[in-house]
Amino acid sequence: MLKHSAISLFDTLAKQTRVISIDGRKLVEKHYHGEPGVIKWYIIVPSSYALGVYPFKLKPMDRLESEVAFMRSTDACFFKPELVLVDYVGLRLIREYVNGHVYGFNAPPETHFKVAEEIGKCHELGWALGDTKTTNFVYSEKGIYIVDAEQSIRSAKLEHYAWDLLVYFSTLSIEGYIKALYFEKTREEVFGAAIKGYLRGNSSHGVKVIERLTSHPLRYLLYLLIPFPLNYMLHKKLEEFTT
Repeated sequence: MLKHSAISLFDTLAKQTRVISIDGRKLVEKHYHGEPGVIKWYIIVPSSYALGVYPFKLKPMDRLESEVAFMRSTDACFFKPELVLVDYVGLRLIREYVNGHVYGFNAPPETHFKVAEEIGKCHELGWALGDTKTTNFVYSEKGIYIVDAEQSIRSAKLEHYAWDLLVYFSTLSIEGYIKALYFEKTREEVFGAAIKGYLRGNSSHGVKVIERLTSHPLRYLLYLLIPFPLNYMLHKKLEEFTT
């Protein structure tokens, strides 16, 4: 519960978005300046930079341009909210509000499969996301949406893809820590569905990405960013799919 509260507090402190209404239409306005949003990157970036894993962007304009590029891409990974307004002067974006449920550990097993499958599809199409925390995904009747892509980049590097998996499993594990620790069946279902989904989405080199995550130097971050003993349990689960 403590770690779950810490994540909630962190998201609140780094909040960049607010829900607005224009002509009766519900929309989301996101600001990239002022830098409550950059706070989170000054916290997260060092753990990646220490091993040179992911090229994070801190400048507001860079983050805005990255988000727009991904959200406007026609690549078939994740549903993307419609961009209503991009303000490059004021460094803000107004987008469609996505009706649905914020993704997390308590989502149905098939949803874990689908979210990870979409991450895998992005990787197979040459996109790394950088920030794959669970709260950046929304599941609805239409499908799985991504609502934050400001750290996305075009990349073919396995290290970048492995970083995405690491952040995804880290936030999933921290949020569902108690349930994952004490309910083995649930833990196996969630981890298993997610790994299978990722391999389905990234059929070209998904196994290689998992191998990269479970080997040096990324293995250090796996044990650092995922709480004990779930880090050990996940490592063993990942190895089941690469041996």
